[in-house]
Amino acid sequence: MFNNSFVSHILVKKRFAFFATGETVGTALRRKMIDVRRVKHIYPADERISSKHDNKNLPKIQNLFASSCMSLSLNVHNMVNPSESAVIISVASDGHFASIWPNQGHLAIKGTIVRTRPGYNAMCHRLSLGYDFLMKSQTFFLFKDTDRFQKFNATCLRNSKLRALGKRSRFMLIV
Repeated sequence: MFNNSFVSHILVKKRFAFFATGETVGTALRRKMIDVRRVKHIYPADERISSKHDNKNLPKIQNLFASSCMSLSLNVHNMVNPSESAVIISVASDGHFASIWPNQGHLAIKGTIVRTRPGYNAMCHRLSLGYDFLMKSQTFFLFKDTDRFQKFNATCLRNSKLRALGKRSRFMLIV
């Protein structure tokens, strides 16, 4: 469905960038497949909310980009114009990305930042960029292998919001 949208390198030309902290994004950064020299502020694309306040995504982002730009937490007070933003997220083997599980209706939640709950852990809530924000920003989906891309494609056929997001996004395969 989206084979014409693949890129081999990402030059982030936006002032603001939101990154997922999964291993696929880390691999792409280590291989220098993503250039963030023009970015002024970097945010995590999702953050965990729990009673222990044990979010690890912001510290991971701060470690990855400490020398190049300012890292800020994901919250309503720090939000920026989505048209000035790039979002780089990886798709997990179960099809979720940035704490959004498309098959659980998370793309239907209204808002710039949305609160989600993964099906496997009812006690843990997460904050993530909402569908509205993703549709207005420059979005890149990263895939660890072709199997994940094929599963994403199959989900797009059943989910009109994900299909619409996919049509305006770019993709990168990290093998």
